[in-house]
Amino acid sequence: MRMRKLNLHFKVATLCLGVILVAPAVQAEIEYDPGKNILKVYNYPDCLPCTLQILFKASQRNNWNVVEYHKDTNTYIISADLHIGKTGSVDTYFQIGNKKYPSTKLIVRGDVFVFPTTLPQATKAKNINRLILGDEKNPKVKTILAIGQFKNKRKGVYISCIPHDIKYHRHKTGAGGELQVFNSEVTSEDANKAGAIREIVMAGANTQLVNSKISWVKGQMTCGLRGYLMDKTKIENTVFENGGMVFRDFSTSRDRRFKKVIKNCRFQNCGTAINATSVIKIYLENCKFIDNLLNWKLIAAGFINLTDCDFGNLQKNNYYALKEYCAKRNLSIKLTSERHVIIKVTDSSGRPITGATITITTDNSKQPSVAKTGDNGETPGKDSELAVLLPQVILETTAIKNQPKIIEFMYTITVNAPGYKNTIIKDFAPKKSWEIVTAVMQKI
Repeated sequence: MRMRKLNLHFKVATLCLGVILVAPAVQAEIEYDPGKNILKVYNYPDCLPCTLQILFKASQRNNWNVVEYHKDTNTYIISADLHIGKTGSVDTYFQIGNKKYPSTKLIVRGDVFVFPTTLPQATKAKNINRLILGDEKNPKVKTILAIGQFKNKRKGVYISCIPHDIKYHRHKTGAGGELQVFNSEVTSEDANKAGAIREIVMAGANTQLVNSKISWVKGQMTCGLRGYLMDKTKIENTVFENGGMVFRDFSTSRDRRFKKVIKNCRFQNCGTAINATSVIKIYLENCKFIDNLLNWKLIAAGFINLTDCDFGNLQKNNYYALKEYCAKRNLSIKLTSERHVIIKVTDSSGRPITGATITITTDNSKQPSVAKTGDNGETPGKDSELAVLLPQVILETTAIKNQPKIIEFMYTITVNAPGYKNTIIKDFAPKKSWEIVTAVMQKI
């Protein structure tokens, strides 16, 4: 069967700093390969992205019959693999949902590939192929990408990947393919375990998962996400639910220049939230771990830093071990849980004391923490970078399986203020984030 193609020729004009720049003609193309059942989209620039409306009209015009539209629910169904962009091509942007169609659902009964623009993965991409769900600047645009099965076979989402070995489901990865999800959801069509997505690969840079949800994924939920691709990546306020593994081997030794923080996320009913089988370096803030099989599996080297995170029930115990090469080199993984606290200082009548100096010491550290109270008699709160942050516990892998070294922190809090006797609080152990510790001072 011959591949059928729709060519769209247009000129792109953009306004930049008051200057109109006219680019040469760009040939935007939509192709359908009936033999392989693949719908291909490429050469759509950022200012004129391909949309589901364009794709539907192309299918109708050419009698491809692979794109359906249900107006009553604003749902599109693609009964084919969807390939976005080309390697070595110009930019391709594919947009799901916009101001005119704020509640759009796309069901793809096939694999979704966003091609890299450059090979291999570690190279710097000159062009971009990007799949966008929702609108970063408009939270009212809420979309759904649902992956369905085709002929009872699970399908997946592959970002910055090229189909390579279909039999063993191995794909070449490169640079320049991107996924951005804002106020939207990636899930399976059936939203159950039997119909779950095979896996989601995020091998490209500039991944954006913001105010969104990733759910019903059998395998890895962010496979291929790497630290050295994280300088522009943002993962915040996102739910990872009913999936397999969320994060695996989040960094390599070349990534230490970056400190990217995953904020305000929830990991619920997943297999393993953090799987460290290689070097890992990961920061999480205000995240919740709820009813997972494991919250983490640690067997290599690096560290995990958890700030103000909460932990619910586990279906199994977390796993700690060391690979042989790590043990020989005295390498380990340290997992640190730390919490913000507020120290409140008052006199015996309950009036706040401003400008009190607070010194916090522990046997586990030679460096004390020092803070001062403000006009309300309290140390800085949630809106301040000067808020008191204390390690709660450190878990470090050892050569003995499931017997991590545990360091629990106890603190002595000393408060002094002019005209008052020093007040000392001993054996304070932080249990929850932002708890208020009250010190009452007596006048001299």
